[in-house]
Formats: sequence, structure tokens, C-alpha cells
Amino acid sequence: MVYLGALVTDDGRMRRELVRRIGMAAADFRALSKVWRHSDLTRQKKLRIYAATVVSKLIYGLATGWLNTAERRRLDGFHCRCLRAIWGIKPAFLSRTSNKIVLEVTGQKPLSHMLARQQLLLFGKVARAPVGSLLRDSTFCPGSLRPAADRYIRKVGRPRLDWVSEVTKMALRMCGSFAALEKAVARKQQWKALTNSYDDIIF
Repeated sequence: MVYLGALVTDDGRMRRELVRRIGMAAADFRALSKVWRHSDLTRQKKLRIYAATVVSKLIYGLATGWLNTAERRRLDGFHCRCLRAIWGIKPAFLSRTSNKIVLEVTGQKPLSHMLARQQLLLFGKVARAPVGSLLRDSTFCPGSLRPAADRYIRKVGRPRLDWVSEVTKMALRMCGSFAALEKAVARKQQWKALTNSYDDIIF
């Protein structure tokens, strides 16, 4: 079922939604093939067009779910294929150019890092929600940052990794302790600045 532009599945996993998003983004990228080959446009302008038309559609709403390692690699792999096309870099088996070098040459970050920043910002927004709000109570235990799922016995077959627990781990890597995390997340601007400055240690 598609709800608010996102695919909701009965197993709670993100694989099918990610595949659907990559398919839509790939179609948009191919539709703009003349733009990527246009010699009068600078590469920086092409990157801005790519970010506005392809990346924004690809990662819309993905911050509300958790991608496992294989899914994050798939997301980053698609991103690098697009960057190769924009920069004119041949596939790795021909050019011997790795995705890491492609990101360095183009000055871009993996999409998984961008997604992680969005997840941390959403984490902060939910944590700052007033006690009693549906958003906060369905995410955290009352009066704490402990995942609400800890109050229940998880059913067999549910995803092993849940959003709240995994984003909390990222937040703790930034802050170092729960005390520092609670203090930082309470201030919107401080949390935003902290999230942007710790991009390199997210994964």
C-alpha cells in the first residue's frame, strides 16, 4: 500500500520501498540524459539539477525507515553510477576507478550519510516533542529516550534492526553518553550544528 508517497509493507522492511525509489529515480535520470551530456552546462550546475530532481525524489521519506548495510550500499551504488554519468567516468571494470574515488573527484558524500543526517534531525524533532504527543509516545518511553519497542516483546519475523535503536546508536556515537545526548537534543540549533559537524563518524 502506498501512503503519503511511500510504500508500506506488511513485513516492516524497507527493501521494496528502496527498490521502487531507485527505479523512479533511474527513470528521471534517464529522462534528463540530454542535460548530463550538454556541453554548455558546468558540472556544478548539473550536480545542482541532479540533487533537485533525482536525489530529492530518491530519499524522500526514507529517513523514517532503517536501511541495513546491503541496502545502504545499493543506495550509494546508484548515486555513484549517476555521478559517473555526469562526470563522464566509465564503469569501474573499464576505468578501474572505485566509487570512493568517484566521490572524491566529484566532491560528493555518500547518500547514506545524507540520509543519516536526516534521520538524526528527525530523531531530535521527535525527542523534543512534548510528553503526551502521539509522535513521541509511539517512539520513546515516557520521559526518556528509551525506545518504545522495549516495552513489548517483539514478534518473530520482525526486522532485527529498528529505527529508534539504530538512530540512537548513531546519536550516542556523536555525543558519547546519554547525558550529553539528552542535553544536546533539547536545543534545536545545537543539535542541527552537531549533526552537520559529525558527518564523517556516522558509519
